[in-house]
Amino acid sequence: LQPVPSPALDVKNERLPRCGACGIRQRPNILMFDESYNEAFYKQRSALAAVQGCDVLLVIGTQLTTGLPQELLRVARSN
Repeated sequence: LQPVPSPALDVKNERLPRCGACGIRQRPNILMFDESYNEAFYKQRSALAAVQGCDVLLVIGTQLTTGLPQELLRVARSN
């Protein structure tokens, strides 16, 4: 994997990194529906461990329709 480049000033100039071997564009760090969370990329276990000890949880930028955000909220509520 190559590091994701800094955002371009103009959206028209935005580029995703490409695989050096085959030239296919690499996906940004997103999770599609029905995909599993990978600890190396999404830190699911790390996030759950952090939420278990939190006093306040701010959840921003999600509709709470996928597993990890829902689970984080459930764990935080049980504290």
